[in-house]
Amino acid sequence: MIKAKLNNREEFEIEDQAGPHFIINGEAFALEITSVGDGVMIARNGPARYKVSVLDADPGNKTFVLKVNGRKHKVVLRDRHDLLLEKMGMNQTLSSEISNIKAPMPGLISEIQCQVGDDVIKGDNVIVLEAMKMENMIKSPADGVIKEIRVKVGESVEKNQILIQF
Repeated sequence: MIKAKLNNREEFEIEDQAGPHFIINGEAFALEITSVGDGVMIARNGPARYKVSVLDADPGNKTFVLKVNGRKHKVVLRDRHDLLLEKMGMNQTLSSEISNIKAPMPGLISEIQCQVGDDVIKGDNVIVLEAMKMENMIKSPADGVIKEIRVKVGESVEKNQILIQF
């Protein structure tokens, strides 16, 4: 059995059956998967068709960023070994939770590419900051949901000023 967590929200229990058959959260699926190129595949379940692209893969941490029919999703997998370690309380990893994005330098906010309530994945573009006659793309340092945007387009900001809160 594998547990998959989608976008840090929904969790699915997947049981692999023979061939293309899977049981996901107790419901049977017959997935036909066809590779169509480097990191791109088509998955079919009856009449439903999904174009899946692998945008980023970290097999060591069992973390993947997929684009499914044009929408980006982060998937974290846990197999039976991970689940056993979790049950034994041995799954703790050293990680710090990031709760905001700060300005890396003084500048002018020229564009905001997210809204309150948006799900962002680590590396997503969130703000364009003009500094020293250059446009600097500020990217999300972690996965999360935008709680508050503390700046507006055209506003000047100082170094370490909080721009976005998760």
